[in-house]
Amino acid sequence: MTNDSNQIKNLILQVYNDNKEDILSSNYCLNKPLSISEKIKPSFYGNAFIKKLKKNLQTKDTLHLKKQINFFKTFKITTDIINDKKIIDQNIILKNNYFLDEYCSISRPIFNVSYNKALVIILKTTFSKTNNSTVTKQLKGKKMVYQFTDGKWELLFTPEYTNEFLGLPLKKQLND
Repeated sequence: MTNDSNQIKNLILQVYNDNKEDILSSNYCLNKPLSISEKIKPSFYGNAFIKKLKKNLQTKDTLHLKKQINFFKTFKITTDIINDKKIIDQNIILKNNYFLDEYCSISRPIFNVSYNKALVIILKTTFSKTNNSTVTKQLKGKKMVYQFTDGKWELLFTPEYTNEFLGLPLKKQLND
């Protein structure tokens, strides 16, 4: 982790506690969210993403945000951060068609320059089989902006999002 590892851990724990009864309720957590997989087009992290980050995190520092995005793309959840879930390697899911009924994921926060605001993306993927053995995939996700105030992280707002902003290769819109 980088020098902001305590902020990362504290914020992820807050996000987890805020959402463990809903989106993060699965027993399994991916070490790296599928929204940050190699299936994502390189343009996902381009100018439109940075523009939305600047607005949501109220910052103008493009260089800082590009560094944060690089950290975001390489970050992995470990049991040091979340210890009550089984951590599953993303590569197993992607390459081996490994099947679980459901799993969740949490992104690395993308912080503003002051490290007092951050964007975090959480997802829950659920699979179900129909009578004719067709497997359907359902995704639920949130993009959230947190603010550090009075020594703790608090949800500031949940901006409107699209699948493209979440980085999901889906054709239908996610539900909150």
